[in-house]
Amino acid sequence: MRSTYYSFQLCIAVVLLFYSFRIEAQTESDSVRVDSAFIIVFDEADFLLDSVHLSKPVFHDNVQRYQLQFSGMPYLRVGNPGHAMYSPLLSYLTGPLSLSGSVNRPYLPYFDQRESMRYYRNSPPVTTLSYMSGAKKEEAINVLHSRNVGDNLNVSLHLDRNASLGFYNHLKTRTAIFNMNVNYSTKNQRYTLMSHYYVNRKELEENGGFENFSLVENPETLGSSRLNTASNDVKEEGVLISQTIGFGNTAKENAEIIRPLFRLGYDFQYLRGYRKYLDEGNAGFLNTDYYDEIYFDSTRTSDNVSYDLLHNQLNFFLYPGNERIKFYYANELITYDQNEDVDTVYTDHISGTDFALFLFKRSYKADIKASYVFDGFREGDMNALIDFYKRKSDTTGYPSVLTTFYHNLSNPQFRQLRYTSNNYIWANNFRKTQRSGFKVGIEYKGIQLTADAGILSDYIYYDINAKPVQYDERINYTSVGLKKLIGIGNFFLDNNLMYQSSSAKTLPVPTFMVQESVYFQNYMFKKVIQFRVGFDVYYFTGFNGLSYSPVLGEFHLQNDQIIGNYPFIDLFFTFQLKRAFFFIKFEHVNKGMTGDSFYNVPNYPVPARAFKWGLKWYLFD
Repeated sequence: MRSTYYSFQLCIAVVLLFYSFRIEAQTESDSVRVDSAFIIVFDEADFLLDSVHLSKPVFHDNVQRYQLQFSGMPYLRVGNPGHAMYSPLLSYLTGPLSLSGSVNRPYLPYFDQRESMRYYRNSPPVTTLSYMSGAKKEEAINVLHSRNVGDNLNVSLHLDRNASLGFYNHLKTRTAIFNMNVNYSTKNQRYTLMSHYYVNRKELEENGGFENFSLVENPETLGSSRLNTASNDVKEEGVLISQTIGFGNTAKENAEIIRPLFRLGYDFQYLRGYRKYLDEGNAGFLNTDYYDEIYFDSTRTSDNVSYDLLHNQLNFFLYPGNERIKFYYANELITYDQNEDVDTVYTDHISGTDFALFLFKRSYKADIKASYVFDGFREGDMNALIDFYKRKSDTTGYPSVLTTFYHNLSNPQFRQLRYTSNNYIWANNFRKTQRSGFKVGIEYKGIQLTADAGILSDYIYYDINAKPVQYDERINYTSVGLKKLIGIGNFFLDNNLMYQSSSAKTLPVPTFMVQESVYFQNYMFKKVIQFRVGFDVYYFTGFNGLSYSPVLGEFHLQNDQIIGNYPFIDLFFTFQLKRAFFFIKFEHVNKGMTGDSFYNVPNYPVPARAFKWGLKWYLFD
């Protein structure tokens, strides 16, 4: 029934969009206000900067991959698309947690949030449509529509819906994501507005994995998994209204962006979310082999966590020459509830600054950002970041050389300090976590080289019992990445290599990771269609990967299973017809051919061989 519903949605969308399918030429102008066709994509921080440049959609590159595989290395997922996941990259494990991240961190890669929101300026209206269908009733549809209303207002809508039954017992997933963005500025940018609303929703069955998967003849059989009646229900929604008004003289008419000398701004943000875990038990009893501790109820477990954040911020901007200087004050009111009892309500008072400076005839740019919490629950928290990069001479706005220095001091999340549930109870007194280091990125003749080195002190992790623990020693970490596309005639090798090291077993990461695309590319039908045929390979060296607790929604240490040393191979065929892209792929084609250690997370086997097909369509109306 659900498959029929998705197919009907797709057919309606294709009919409506095909009617307005007109391709227009792209231009090379930097200006926000241009008369011919253009597409500009930017985030919140870029709205008032002249780093907002024209961009074009990335077309044929790796259209066969999941969206989450484009960013660095693929995530390590629990069993089925849509389930909890984490990145094997050091940056995921060492980064500070947001409020929502402390509760729903395994689902954030799927979700829309303020930090990931993208805004648009485009003419004519742009629509992108993606659809994918696969085995075990896996189906996904993704639609983005953006249009300018007049010269200075843009509205965009984004919808992402997907569902999957899963290859193994009790792994069904359903996800619905929606956001609406608005950005507006008067002709002389005296007044600007950025606003968005988003809602993320997930419904997940949790099977707890398979302790003896190699002995299970039919893993779809009821009872073969560790849990059969458990589920997670996750939701978050948020709204932002950010406004500024400018005073003083404007820059000259030939400037890249016309703007007042200084401006005042006000940001209003509100978000709320929850995660609800429920296990009704089997025959009225919980699985005591799975739950190490049962404190209150042996028949069922219900673990509910919810949170609210109200953020108000005053901003003051100065624009001397081509620079931007920003000072701000913010106040946050946070409510954290657990199991329907109010555990805490607290406030934070934050001050900060942001400098954007152009140097050496505008060939170099420096971004200096700093914030400090001077009162409240997180008093003493601070964050400092310095970006220094050389800009290319083209119009992409991306740097050819980037150096970043960072320092972060952050209080533990309230959830790490206090927790009471049917299966987990703790009360901790942790110190602040400190992280300092630097990053370097170089791009030259198609080679992208990145390096990250730092020190992590008082790191908080979840131990083998899935309880938070603070590590008393310093952790030194290093990562080096290399990307390069090599072409010989019509044959191509798309390389993505990563080396990582960590001085502590409490921060486990694979030493080497490889993601490769090997393909043959050519044209047919008098160059009307471009096609690729080849295969993707993903491999990482063996390590004690993190285990997963669906009760907490947390990944934690384990010493029972080494994952990795197993290549995952996908065959694919893609072709492009104007702005429409189609793919056919055969995932995990090597299942069982190179061993049976096909795990990304201990006890959770990767889905078996699967045939999938899909399309991605760019339409300019």
